[in-house]
Amino acid sequence: MSISAVVITRDEVRNIVPCLESVRFCDEVIVLDSGSRDGTREAARPLADRVEIADFENFASQKNRAADLARGDWILSIDADERVTPDLTREIRNATARNEDGFTVPRLQNFFGTWLRHGGFYPDRQLRLYRRGRGQWERPVHERVNVRGCVGHLTSPLLHYPYATLEEWVEAINRHTTLGAQRIAATGAAPSLRRAFTTAALQFVQRLLVERAYLDGGPGVIASGVVAFEGFLVHAKHWVAHAGVPRAADSEVPRHAG
Repeated sequence: MSISAVVITRDEVRNIVPCLESVRFCDEVIVLDSGSRDGTREAARPLADRVEIADFENFASQKNRAADLARGDWILSIDADERVTPDLTREIRNATARNEDGFTVPRLQNFFGTWLRHGGFYPDRQLRLYRRGRGQWERPVHERVNVRGCVGHLTSPLLHYPYATLEEWVEAINRHTTLGAQRIAATGAAPSLRRAFTTAALQFVQRLLVERAYLDGGPGVIASGVVAFEGFLVHAKHWVAHAGVPRAADSEVPRHAG
């Protein structure tokens, strides 16, 4: 059974070559770019069968577009900052001969040189391998693919190198939380600052203490705090946008107290 690897990109020149080299075993490699300006497409072309361009709407729609370009019997969807190991390669090849319609893989994250194995950061299972035509990506951010049929589970991890610096992570969180706030607004949920604080507090305690992120040292503690902040920011942005908060230009200029 043939396998198509599909990757969506935007300004991923640092990651795209090792990512595509890790999926050379696939029968087809497709890159769908959304306007990179750092040479991502040029770096990808020698290693990909197709490099296409499409305007970015959200993560789910972009991954669905990329999957629609594929011709293989199976689709392996990975991000540019992920790597398929030789052990996972063997599992994927064997999996395509089985009867399931999709497979999850454990994902192992590297946080500035430390592999996070606690705090809920591992195994962080992701459904990334599925039969073409059986999967549909959903949710604009932190997207998931919904597979019609039976789903199996692979054991070898997909390696994840998400951010080179903490500043880069914070910038990504700012983009992701804006999409997350829009998703909450679309459900009609009422904005709530209490939910913002309780979400952040519960996430931090859950990851740090219950799931023992502290066993990964400082990186585990910091990662738990950043994830908790992301949860806070989603609800805070929803509240600011929909709770009648006046814009700065509409605010009354305070009079001099003297």
